[in-house]
Amino acid sequence: LCLKNFAVWRLCLMSFSMLPLVGFLTALVCQGSAAVLHCPQESVINIRSAFYGRQNADICPHFDGSESVGGILPKYRKMCDNLPFCFAYANVDPDPCPTVSKYLELIYSCEQKGNFSIGEKPENPHW
Repeated sequence: LCLKNFAVWRLCLMSFSMLPLVGFLTALVCQGSAAVLHCPQESVINIRSAFYGRQNADICPHFDGSESVGGILPKYRKMCDNLPFCFAYANVDPDPCPTVSKYLELIYSCEQKGNFSIGEKPENPHW
């Protein structure tokens, strides 16, 4: 599902799938695109982990090296935590490694309103 030229960004639902840990979702978003994270009625998003960079050549294929951008978890928690849905844009400005094509991987859960505090650590941090 893509809407071209949506406020300069292409809005794309890139990939949502259940992880082996029941109740956790992952969103994979190519650089320059966005995904809509959403939870069922009466529940809100809890971002568990965030990665922005390139570590897998099979995701958003582009052969220009590997790199990752640190410190992005707080950005996406601030953007999405405790909301029923949010637009997660795959970008970091300024880009510390502009020659590497990147992707965003967000792992999140849907929690009942009020069941977690923003910045809560996941029960299993060994993803």
